[in-house]
Amino acid sequence: MTTNMGTFTIQLDPENAPRTVANFAGLATGEKAWRDAETGVLREGVPFYDGLIFHRVIAGFMNQGGCPLGTGTAGPGYRFIDETENAVFNQPYRVAMANSGRNTNGSQFFITAPTTSLPAHLNGLHTIFGFIPEDDGGNNVVTGSRAVIDAINAVDTSDDRPLTPVVIESVTIRRVGVEAEAFPLEHHDLPVVAKLALDLTVDSSGSMPEPILHGVISSGSLGVIEYSDDLMNWRRLQAVLAIDAPPLTLADQNIAGFLQASNPPARTDQQFFRALQVIFPPAVTIPASVRNISVLATGFIGDSPIHSVELLFNAAGNGGSYAYRDAADEIVQTGTITEVVQFQTDATRPDGNYRIQLGYVRLDSPDLSEIEITQAYVVKDLAGSIQLTGRVAVFPDSVAQTPVANAPAATIILTR
Repeated sequence: MTTNMGTFTIQLDPENAPRTVANFAGLATGEKAWRDAETGVLREGVPFYDGLIFHRVIAGFMNQGGCPLGTGTAGPGYRFIDETENAVFNQPYRVAMANSGRNTNGSQFFITAPTTSLPAHLNGLHTIFGFIPEDDGGNNVVTGSRAVIDAINAVDTSDDRPLTPVVIESVTIRRVGVEAEAFPLEHHDLPVVAKLALDLTVDSSGSMPEPILHGVISSGSLGVIEYSDDLMNWRRLQAVLAIDAPPLTLADQNIAGFLQASNPPARTDQQFFRALQVIFPPAVTIPASVRNISVLATGFIGDSPIHSVELLFNAAGNGGSYAYRDAADEIVQTGTITEVVQFQTDATRPDGNYRIQLGYVRLDSPDLSEIEITQAYVVKDLAGSIQLTGRVAVFPDSVAQTPVANAPAATIILTR
């Protein structure tokens, strides 16, 4: 990694964090597509990190970079799950993913600095995917790598932001050894940002011709359509999460009502549209059925559980009951699962007890999609049902907790 303060080597760790290494290397080389946080357009074959800054530096703690806006608020347009089983910060110069909670990794990373007190409070919370090696006197490590990290950590800051920008000029991925040469950047259960084709037709059946926008979203994807009057200010037209097996047709949009300037409110003779989709990896741990299965979703703030919902499916697997509990584990509401709609099955998965992770997609987020896993609330979708990946458990009653704002789609992932 070459910066305006020097070049340093990161030794990546694909053995303990293959998904994260594939994501970092794919973004660095441009082999992994990403959504431009400033323009909203798809970037393919473009290195992600070139030109970004270390936007956060805390002396004696860490250097953080990888935000495309330089604010710590954005990423590549998607998020992916943790690899924290061996994440122990027992030495300085660890390279780890920055996040805003469990399973919220994107592009931001941090490098720990030498300190008298190692950050043990980070253990198990951040994926460690590499480290800054010592000089080896050979060709594999840039001489003085750790000195560059130390120099960055010593820059003058205001509110933890360097007064003089520390710029990442380029990132070069070098594969050293047979295993590194063979390491693939694909097939690591990472989300993929892709194009979403749109068709524009005109419905002339009425008294006035009406323009109709149409598109098809891939299975397991989030599709987003935005529109603009001037190619500068963009607004969300539609966002659809497709969790069922076949591709989902986006509801045809009569866009006549959107052909209107926002300020002043007058008709305009031009309108622009753009669309992308995030294709999520398939859920490979869905049970063959939900017969007699009991599942529990717990919401956390930090490591403290604050709410939970338990689903108890009946012997037929077509209904059951739920219990909603507060932070004191007291039941505050019970209800009935009146229907279980099954989208897909995996006959290799036995019946049994499963745990679930409750998440939702924030349709108003800076990224195109942010999957928030194990959140504090039971989030209801617009149809009034809690969605299981592969199944939907339909609740006739409203869950006591107020749904999270701007989170109309909820996904529960069943895993062993």
